[in-house]
Amino acid sequence: MGTGSNLGIVVPREQEIPEYRILKWPHVLDGLTLYDAPMAFTGASLKWFRDKFADPEVVMAERMGRNVFDLVTEQARNVGAGADGLLYLPYLGNSLAPRWDLNACGVFFGVQPFSSRAHFIRALIEGVAFDVHSNVRIAEEAGVEFDEIVLNGGPTKSTFWNQITADVTGRRLLVPDVDEAAPLGDAVVAATGAGFYRDMREPLAELAPIRSVVEPDPERHAMYGEFFELWHSVYADLADCMTRHKQLVTKYSHPAPSELLGAGGHR
Repeated sequence: MGTGSNLGIVVPREQEIPEYRILKWPHVLDGLTLYDAPMAFTGASLKWFRDKFADPEVVMAERMGRNVFDLVTEQARNVGAGADGLLYLPYLGNSLAPRWDLNACGVFFGVQPFSSRAHFIRALIEGVAFDVHSNVRIAEEAGVEFDEIVLNGGPTKSTFWNQITADVTGRRLLVPDVDEAAPLGDAVVAATGAGFYRDMREPLAELAPIRSVVEPDPERHAMYGEFFELWHSVYADLADCMTRHKQLVTKYSHPAPSELLGAGGHR
């Protein structure tokens, strides 16, 4: 989990998975396949909120020497699980796995007179978790079995965010003591190729020890399951409208949407 996310599930290569909404790659470990679901707007969703609506927290973070994202997410603790029905589709420009919809856009659904900034922040985090869960469920339905997920990346430094991810997915989360997993993995692959290790799995217990374990709450998982079905329906019901919306925005916006996203925007 970083600006975007990737859900990677390793399965035996001989196991056929008749599912094509999720990518599949030969794993670097022989005999395994990586079932790979990329998502575009994980940390990017919270960054969008910070850049557009969190000027007070930015100033406070500078004065207090705090992380601005911690100040933002702490407010969501004041709102109960489910954000009182406020739902967020985390598609700020497109949707990758499992929808692969270039016309998808971000949506907040269920705004009420009592909806506060804290509600929007909590809904944002829960919406990202729902996106992860949509890929978890597809993998499950395709016959892939797994009980736990190993987390890494910027958002996973938040215990609050991790608990929501665990509760939504219903999976135990393992958080290793690693800042950036990808460069570490690259180094292990190279070191094994150079003969420093006999097997790429050999140094992992020492280089990537588990720092914490997050257990899902069964009651919150059941509640989130009901909201997930609604969340899924909101996208399905709006998909055609998103396509029409994209056409109108492309026709009438100046500058064009691609320019609004900027050079580093996700497309």
